[in-house]
Amino acid sequence: MKSFLQKKICPHLVLSAFILIAIAFPSCSLLNSNSVDEGASISVILPSKNDRAYFTKEEAASYAVRLCKEDGEIYREKNPVLEETVEFENIPFGKYQVTVKALSAQNKTVASGKSELIELNSPEAVTVAIQLILNQYFNITYELDGGTNSPDNPSIYTMDEEVVLSAPEKDMYYFDGWFTEGTFQNQVESIAMESTGDLTLYARWQLKLEFFESVPTSGRYLVTSVGDLKKISEWANGGTVTFSGVTFELANDIALSPDETWKSIGYGYNGIGSGNGFKGTFDGAGHEISGLKIDTTSVDGSYNKPAFFGCVSGGTVKNLTLRGTSVLAGFVGFFADGAKIDNCINYVDITTSKSGSGGFVGAYSKGYVTNCVNYGTITSTSSIAGGIAGDVNSSYSQGDSYIANCTNYGDVTATDETGGIIGFSRIAVYNCKNYGKITSTDSDADGTGGIAGTAYTRDDIKLIANCLNMGEISGKGNVGGICGGLGGSWNSNNNYIVKCNIVNSVNFGNVSISSGSSTVYGGIAGICYGDEYNTFTFDIENSFTLTGKCPNTVGQEANDGNKTTTNNATFFDEAEIASVVSQLNSWASSNSPAASGRSYSTWKVSGSTISF
Repeated sequence: MKSFLQKKICPHLVLSAFILIAIAFPSCSLLNSNSVDEGASISVILPSKNDRAYFTKEEAASYAVRLCKEDGEIYREKNPVLEETVEFENIPFGKYQVTVKALSAQNKTVASGKSELIELNSPEAVTVAIQLILNQYFNITYELDGGTNSPDNPSIYTMDEEVVLSAPEKDMYYFDGWFTEGTFQNQVESIAMESTGDLTLYARWQLKLEFFESVPTSGRYLVTSVGDLKKISEWANGGTVTFSGVTFELANDIALSPDETWKSIGYGYNGIGSGNGFKGTFDGAGHEISGLKIDTTSVDGSYNKPAFFGCVSGGTVKNLTLRGTSVLAGFVGFFADGAKIDNCINYVDITTSKSGSGGFVGAYSKGYVTNCVNYGTITSTSSIAGGIAGDVNSSYSQGDSYIANCTNYGDVTATDETGGIIGFSRIAVYNCKNYGKITSTDSDADGTGGIAGTAYTRDDIKLIANCLNMGEISGKGNVGGICGGLGGSWNSNNNYIVKCNIVNSVNFGNVSISSGSSTVYGGIAGICYGDEYNTFTFDIENSFTLTGKCPNTVGQEANDGNKTTTNNATFFDEAEIASVVSQLNSWASSNSPAASGRSYSTWKVSGSTISF
């Protein structure tokens, strides 16, 4: 929490009146310090009225008296009191301190003082005097710029209290914080204890977007209402607005009406029309948008990929949670030009007949999804579905794209190419985990996997690395705990060198064939296959599958075309978990992802399972 801090100063107003503390001991021999039935008695004498414990804005109406042990622990207290004398009796011998506060009618401390440390180890009487020091009060001035202050905001404060500031109000505007100067550089949410000096606090306001008459072209804007969200969608779908250089930030949770269809922000698909995608920054600031009902609502049906954002083209979405339903994707329909999604949570349930569906991204050319979690279920009567992303097709320039540090908890069902993280992949996927049930329904499905349905690439990357599957994986063939179909057919005589690899990954989930006589299923990969036109290299390194979850590490190594296969996947049982973790961490610490500044997560034993 931000707070206003200044150097503490010592008050100089000292009461001339003293509170006398008479300490009387019984006329018996020295008592054992553990006795609670006999001991010293302290009488704290309070004046019936202390005129000097009076400030022009407050009045001393009562006293709080505490008897504390040497370590500061309160031994006894009387709070508040109006009596002239306060008695503490039967005090075991030891070291004590008396503290006194003079309180106002509003229970504010107007004066305070404490004794020196008193050692009670002798029957001789001791008299101690405490000076009460008058507290200083400091004024607060509020510059409201036409707003109305909250009645909870005080006009004064003292050193011994924290003041938590409340929000004022202003028609058509959202309150954007208190600042200690008019240039709005130092924002504060409270005045900390021991702060001193008169203060002037300035309220900063943001005009609600729904009242904007023109489109913002730069700067930061708060999103506070359904009207604000609709305004952004309206501008984005006007045909030319991309919001490049603009940041929208949620100021609070927003609940949409589930009876009203949401119109996606921006549109574009397959690299065509991506110029109409969102290029700004949308920061959820830890808030959520609920009640989404996403349907086929983009402006141009040819580029229609319905989601909260129809297309994000080089823009950023972060720190946002979404709840609702969709017919394709939760966050972004089409992802392009180095777009980013970071630190987001999806609860949007997807029911679709469209190919390429995902909790965060439907179709994906170039971009980065990091630190995201999906809880939404995905049910598709078409192909290519994933808990995080659906279709990542390198027909477009994906470059150094990746999905990293993401987790799926949602069940995913599609006809083919179904994955816990990604449906069809040609990019790096690392540090990802799946806990959802992943199912394909077609009898000739190309791949069903805990991390990826199908995966292969021409890039020199670790395709699937440092990943974990805990979910149940099933289909009618080509089913894998990590990847269902490792490799595939490029269907062209290009003589590509195609790389297909799974490294440093673990399967704990049950992998099964749902019907038929197929045996093409494995704890790590369902099938490794290529085509007659290109050269394929299959490499499964330092990967493990739990014994009993599937009878094979790799279901089948197809003999299509030119290919080489290295399969170092092994089975392990629960007694070997510690050894497996050691091997995983040895690899992870010795390697790093292609992405600059990134690293592979550290594995650990979690009960009878593994996690990171």
